[in-house]
Amino acid sequence: MDINLRVYGILHQKGHVLMSLERIANREILKFPGGGVHPKESLTDALMREIKEEMNCSLSQLQHFYTTEAYVPSWLAPHERVLSVFYTMELIELLNQEPFALPLNPEHTLEWVECKETSLKRIDLPIEQTVFKKLLFLCSQ
Repeated sequence: MDINLRVYGILHQKGHVLMSLERIANREILKFPGGGVHPKESLTDALMREIKEEMNCSLSQLQHFYTTEAYVPSWLAPHERVLSVFYTMELIELLNQEPFALPLNPEHTLEWVECKETSLKRIDLPIEQTVFKKLLFLCSQ
């Protein structure tokens, strides 16, 4: 069994979280920004690369938030196990912007999703659902 190592960034503010709407295998998927880790690449280097590619932004203040604990098969490649690591982050380009500003020229459609129970039904991927549930508590503080 192969392990598919993934890394994602979480940007939250004022009860909302920034998510990416991506077309994957002919499906529109609402997910956290990020993606695969290349061989010999650290998790944080991979996240920096992914955020630069997807959002044309640079990161600051990375802090580990969650790593998958259970066996999760990939829905794209059932012989693979997905291991995902999530970090909270700040985007340097948005530090002095108005709340809910979006990065300029992103690769994917980005949106601020309200941290509330009803937003969960928009999220298809099981790992993203787990992380979003954990964010419900964080966003309520």
